[in-house]
Amino acid sequence: QKYAAVASAAIIMVLEPLLTVIAAALWYGEQLPLQKIIGGVLILVAQLWFRWRMLKP
Repeated sequence: QKYAAVASAAIIMVLEPLLTVIAAALWYGEQLPLQKIIGGVLILVAQLWFRWRMLKP
């Protein structure tokens, strides 16, 4: 984070819990309830929307 731009660092920080849940599901075989899947999709959609708004002139 020391050399990353503020916007990029913020996106990484927001996505970190989502990536942790995905890693736990893949490596440890944890079950993902529908609520967690929906929450993860909402996080991704929000991040994509935020980035799209930043790139738009």
